[in-house]
Amino acid sequence: RYTLLQAFVPSPQNNVSMSPAVRNILAIIAGIVLGIIVNMGISNVAFMMVEFPENINREDPEAILAFVEGLPASSPLWLLSMLAHVAGTAIGGLVTSRIAVTGHVRLAIGVGIFFLIGGILNKLQITHPIAIAIADVVLYIPAAWFGWKLAGSPADTAAPE
Repeated sequence: RYTLLQAFVPSPQNNVSMSPAVRNILAIIAGIVLGIIVNMGISNVAFMMVEFPENINREDPEAILAFVEGLPASSPLWLLSMLAHVAGTAIGGLVTSRIAVTGHVRLAIGVGIFFLIGGILNKLQITHPIAIAIADVVLYIPAAWFGWKLAGSPADTAAPE
């Protein structure tokens, strides 16, 4: 009996063959999706921890945006937001590296670039304290690299024959 997990978990009993290119594409997709889930999960927890003033409607995106943009750089929300971005990117790199057949570090860094672009777009939409914005943007690629290191995957391998 074949399960989807067998396509991603190599084992001596796993006789299922999949094109390395297809598996690498699936690895990138899985890394991005799981990275987004981690990022959003931590972000949601961060927003639950923030004490909003009584006069702010939590259902009004404009009111929330105005409140968030007025927070000082020392606010836990900014630090948790940065943690969410770094953790999501690292998990994305880890998952991609574990599933990929070839080019493990390159694919993990590719996922980091995806999250970096999203982070830059986020900075353009929401005014961040400058120190937080710089630190956040600088950490995406190292976070993806760290995910690759945690995965224990080789830097690059040739496609299996």
